[in-house]
Amino acid sequence: MKRFLTMLLVLLLLGGCAAVPSSVPEEPARSGLEQTAIFFEGRVLYDLDGVLVLTEQIDGEEKGELLTFTLGDLPLTDENGKATDRTIQPGDILSIAYDGSVLAIWPGLLSGPTAVQIIGHEETLAPFYAEQLMDLYEKDSGLNGEIQRISLDLTAVSNLGEMEKAAVGYVLWCESGIEVFQETIEDLYEQGFVKDGGYYETGVLLSLEDSPVENGSFTMSAMKWRSGLGAVGYEDARANRTANGWTCVPEAWFIS
Repeated sequence: MKRFLTMLLVLLLLGGCAAVPSSVPEEPARSGLEQTAIFFEGRVLYDLDGVLVLTEQIDGEEKGELLTFTLGDLPLTDENGKATDRTIQPGDILSIAYDGSVLAIWPGLLSGPTAVQIIGHEETLAPFYAEQLMDLYEKDSGLNGEIQRISLDLTAVSNLGEMEKAAVGYVLWCESGIEVFQETIEDLYEQGFVKDGGYYETGVLLSLEDSPVENGSFTMSAMKWRSGLGAVGYEDARANRTANGWTCVPEAWFIS
């Protein structure tokens, strides 16, 4: 059986979240925004209870930190600077006018946003992976009894960047109400969370493994592990891009 792994998140919380560098535009492309404002550009990874989770990961480059802000009644404009009433979607690249400061929590909280412009779009699979992880967490709920932490290993995931993986961990933390940590099974043994008997007393380990996207499709394997005799998962399920987004329905689950 393939080697399953698990992931990240709260360790970043301990270190805080640094402010993201920003600059004033040199051209009038953002005509719908205040030209005296400072701007942050980022890609929407998730819309969580009205709070957008963003990162400066654009065109495959890791450029910044995860940030959140509340859209509320802020004016929203399209690529041409014209007002739009369309809903912001994951993958939208935004230019956000704000007062230049970021509250040093994790994810960072963008301070004093005044206007938002949609300037492009680049697909993200973060919402899909977050959904798959939440489904995995809820499968065989008896394995979750009295847990205080979730270990999440996405090191074998190829279709998410590091900031996307962090966002997925943050979403899982928010939706489950359980702290999420970046840890492999080896880390758990080394830190003493799993003893030689092979039982994770205080938590559960969630692992994902995938293949690269090719022609709108890829395979995904997953496992939730509490002990050698307490695990559930699936192997090589096919994920497909459809008109309504990505979907994956495992044909068979294993239980031990």
